[in-house]
Amino acid sequence: MTTLKMLFVDLDGTLADSIPLLYHFYQTFLARYGKEGNVDEFQRLNGPTIPEVVRILKQIYALQEPVEQLLQTYEQILLDGYAKETPLAPYAKETLLNLRRQGVNLGLVTAAKKTLADAFLKSHGMDDWFAFVCAGDHLIKGKPDPEIYEKAVLLAGCEKPHICVIEDSENGVKAALAADLAVIQIDLRQQKPQIAGNWKEIYQRLKRYDELSDYSAEHTF
Repeated sequence: MTTLKMLFVDLDGTLADSIPLLYHFYQTFLARYGKEGNVDEFQRLNGPTIPEVVRILKQIYALQEPVEQLLQTYEQILLDGYAKETPLAPYAKETLLNLRRQGVNLGLVTAAKKTLADAFLKSHGMDDWFAFVCAGDHLIKGKPDPEIYEKAVLLAGCEKPHICVIEDSENGVKAALAADLAVIQIDLRQQKPQIAGNWKEIYQRLKRYDELSDYSAEHTF
């Protein structure tokens, strides 16, 4: 039987119920330059790092400002509202507390900058819950590339069969699978019946982790 020793948790759309706010920040950024985005484009940008997102938007919308200036603007919009306004996902705190009591270690794995992740955790009284925060500050490639999860495995010091990932986005799921990690996908909007709709369901699935970890890397749970 394979036991769960480490849980890697994504931030946006997983631990943080932040996707509606992030969509607002994305539209606010584009509006500064007289542009308007759309939901489909925003969803495709869920996974890459903020610098990657800014470079993509600069190209799509032919923004004239230098990348460095655009990045500073986007990051300031995030800093002004993220930590103060972003709620925890329902039942996330209770679930993670139960897992910690059972001896499961936690790692936060996010394409967001570490300053944002740390501020969010502190605002919700969880700044000492995670063994580490593996953030997007120094990533070469964001999700769906597995780079961030390979780095997280090194930080965890734990063998891959004992690790499970909780992710919301398709890019995040692809990144975890490419790193040969078991992954459970969550959909806080509950728009996909086959995917866990909240952290209560995540907890029930983790109870049978020994079954989940036997799946090949072509499956999510």
